[in-house]
Amino acid sequence: MRYRAEVERDLATGTDGYGNDPAPAWAKVSTVPCRWWVPSMPRTEETGRENAVVEILYAMVPLGADVCEADRVCRIRDRSGRLVHAGPFDVLADLRRRTHRELHLRRVGEVGA
Repeated sequence: MRYRAEVERDLATGTDGYGNDPAPAWAKVSTVPCRWWVPSMPRTEETGRENAVVEILYAMVPLGADVCEADRVCRIRDRSGRLVHAGPFDVLADLRRRTHRELHLRRVGEVGA
């Protein structure tokens, strides 16, 4: 596969002093070969009082790739190491196919950012 996705996982455990989930502690856990495509143009959504740009990407990864729905893809690079897509992208879905897995990724950003 032509590209490499750098996968991060939230390694925070336990609770804070108030019994809430702790702040996320994202750490790189793997770099997996992938192919990616964009099914549509980014769209603007209204989130409360502000607008946000939502970008959806799909990525195809090998069956044994170390990635799950709780992870995020922090960046996608080509084989020579050049940055192709900066993240982070949340993994919305991890669909198992016969020969590969298909990841549905989402990045939310501010309008004009």
